[in-house]
Amino acid sequence: MSAPDQPHDTRYPAADPAPAPAPAPAPPPADPPAFGTDDLNRADREARKRKREAEVSDEAQQVIGPHVAEFQAARAAYEPALAAAQKAMVDPAARLQKITDELTCRVAKADRDALDVAWEPIPGKLPKDLASRELPPLPDPYQDGTDTPDTPDTLAPRIALGRQGAATVDGTFKELVAEQTAVVPRVTTIAADIEALATAVAADTADENGDELYSRALVLRWRLKHALAGFESVDTYGTKVTKTLQGLVDFWARIRDLEGAWADLTRKAELEQQDVDAVRADPVKAVLNAKRTPAPKAPAAAAA
Repeated sequence: MSAPDQPHDTRYPAADPAPAPAPAPAPPPADPPAFGTDDLNRADREARKRKREAEVSDEAQQVIGPHVAEFQAARAAYEPALAAAQKAMVDPAARLQKITDELTCRVAKADRDALDVAWEPIPGKLPKDLASRELPPLPDPYQDGTDTPDTPDTLAPRIALGRQGAATVDGTFKELVAEQTAVVPRVTTIAADIEALATAVAADTADENGDELYSRALVLRWRLKHALAGFESVDTYGTKVTKTLQGLVDFWARIRDLEGAWADLTRKAELEQQDVDAVRADPVKAVLNAKRTPAPKAPAAAAA
């Protein structure tokens, strides 16, 4: 049987409880990330790159901005022009067919066959319809289309190619906008030339100019076929306008990227040359500066 608890002797105070253990000292603050010359150079290069990209973006906005309103109005503006041109083509087409039938009777078959053969390669050498004109290819984002490291010298020709392509696409877009007002006068001019041919055929009573008149009819038939610049509907025109404007945006985006890379690498070369010049000017100072520049610490080894 255990002994009963003994009462505390009130003549003596109770002992204080054992003190809590002192907190462990806080670990020393981690060293701040090393920030030396390489870091400053990277920041400098990035600033140059961003600055150049912003400048090119502003330049692009000056080119593309005015086209946005034209793009939004293009379809509505072209629809009545196309309808008027198609209507204006009906009578000239019938008139030209009548002239061709008459010349077929008046020009010897052997001569007509020879002229038809001579005509065959000609259309391929004439300007393409605006509708079928292809956009130039974008310049490669990397050297030779690979991931080979670029230099300012390898970037410069691609930047020039990009700017040339952007100018070509911009010109195409302007032609598309101008087509809204150009298509009807084009048809009117062709109609007038068909009437001039009819007059010449009527005047050639002795059939002395059959070859020339037949050749003029061949050319006018081609011109009339292409009078609408290859656009058979408002939809085909609208699609071409959309693709062309998007192509212009794509070109300027590529130019921006290439120009930014050029600014970055150009600044890199400048900084490297500055470093070489400083070392050559005062090698002792270069050694001291290198010693004072904090070097990045190696990562701590993981605990076993």
